Amino acid sequence: MQTVKLSKPLAVNGAERDHIDLDFDSVTVEGFLAATDAAAKCHKGNIGIIMSENDSALHLQVAYQAAMAADQSLDSTDLDRLCLKDAMAMSAAGRFFTLGALEGLTLDQSGEESEPTQNASTKAPAK
Repeated sequence: MQTVKLSKPLAVNGAERDHIDLDFDSVTVEGFLAATDAAAKCHKGNIGIIMSENDSALHLQVAYQAAMAADQSLDSTDLDRLCLKDAMAMSAAGRFFTLGALEGLTLDQSGEESEPTQNASTKAPAK
């Protein structure tokens, strides 16, 4: 579990909080998809291509999901009231988690060729 110390207290359900706990390990695929949907709404039809590594809205929404996983009494409307400095800290936590999760991925680099596709549109290179 990770904690973001808030620079400005956040009132949630009548109580002020000085920190937000983040439980990235409890975020499900459903939570990740909710984060990507919320991030897409932030982009509001922007036709530019945004790489996930640089998508601060996605990182913030992933952190929101981790916060809501850690504390069921939170919802996104609570977190939307964070000051910008605290929102940036949340976004950074989401980015570090997202990029760290990608580091654990491995690609098959065995050098073995895959099976040919029956109706390939391009010819295989000559050996």
